[in-house]
Amino acid sequence: LALAADIADGRLVAGDLRLPFVGVRGRLGFDLERGLHGERLDGRLWGQPVRAAIAAAEGPERRIAIRVDGTAQLPRVAEWLGWDLEEYLSGVAPFSVELAQQPEHRFGFVLRSSLAGAASTLPAPLAKAPADSLPLELRWSPHAAGTDISLQLGMDIWGLMHRDRQGRFSGEIALGAQPVADGEDLRIRGRGAQADAGAWIVAVQHVVAANAARENGPRTVLRLDGLELATATLLGTELHEL
Repeated sequence: LALAADIADGRLVAGDLRLPFVGVRGRLGFDLERGLHGERLDGRLWGQPVRAAIAAAEGPERRIAIRVDGTAQLPRVAEWLGWDLEEYLSGVAPFSVELAQQPEHRFGFVLRSSLAGAASTLPAPLAKAPADSLPLELRWSPHAAGTDISLQLGMDIWGLMHRDRQGRFSGEIALGAQPVADGEDLRIRGRGAQADAGAWIVAVQHVVAANAARENGPRTVLRLDGLELATATLLGTELHEL
């Protein structure tokens, strides 16, 4: 048994990930040896052109594996994750994402990007100019109670988080330390060399307020907890060992 179909202006839906892969063009096939497969599919994701390939993952169950390469607008990706960060993020960055069908027929993924071409006006160490690279790896692992998420940003920022079925985040983002995935809130902690404490306070308040006001928003509680700074500025005053 072997089937093939040429697709024009199609739409690809990957489980409950809500990935808007639209305008799909290319050939999809199916046979008993390879399962569902497509060597090249072109389309648009997050408003940008991308290219995808579909094959069967290794193993006897032949679950679907999809690789997507392209570019993405950072605010669109943040919005897809459930956060309104448009005031702080801008630009377009290259990315690759590997999606894998899970035993429960949902999809997990690993997303990687250099973030070159994107800008962030969040306080240091999350501030970034478009010309700079800041490697990102995000792992998304769904299960019955929601989704476990791990991230690494550059060499100094790690995160372990949980996203429940209502879209609320909990866990920890750590600077220069290993994160701990527990508790009901989303915490930022760790130790840094220097930061603008006032800018961090304003940014956290803005992000929380913007997302709490969104209709059906995740209602995540975001707070600074145990964040230590060797040097910080607050209202123009330099502080040490904050």
